[in-house]
Amino acid sequence: MASDPGPAISVLQLRIALRGLSPPVWRRFLVPEHLTLGQLHHVIQVVMGWADEHLHTFSIRGRRYGEAHEGILQFCTVANELPLTAFHLREHEGFVYVYDFNAWWRHEIRMERRLLRHQPGQLPRCVAGCGPCPPEDMGGIERYLEARDEHSEYEFVD
Repeated sequence: MASDPGPAISVLQLRIALRGLSPPVWRRFLVPEHLTLGQLHHVIQVVMGWADEHLHTFSIRGRRYGEAHEGILQFCTVANELPLTAFHLREHEGFVYVYDFNAWWRHEIRMERRLLRHQPGQLPRCVAGCGPCPPEDMGGIERYLEARDEHSEYEFVD
């Protein structure tokens, strides 16, 4: 007798790319579609190698998800708890994630495809990627490129 695989869950295959770098820095990862924006932020921190030391924001369909508190941008509780399912993302649709407002690390996120899985395995999961992420507090793309060019022996750990 076959075992019941249980209900299928919707899994999104996302690709995130850090803009402005050559060679490119990108990751492909799988997340359950019911993940919240706050949870997605934490997944991005892990797959991109950031340390979650700075503010961030998402821009989806021209709307920024965060709110001002005492002159800084932070997630409001509602945005933090807003699930990806609320956006009904279409295949190949993209949105923006900015991390560290001083350095302005701009990431393009693309929803590559939606999968229905009865046994999704361990999620979230990074399944592919290329290039080491710049170190935390590097000072942005220009400073990163200068340091890389000036110190070719400078190691950026993957």
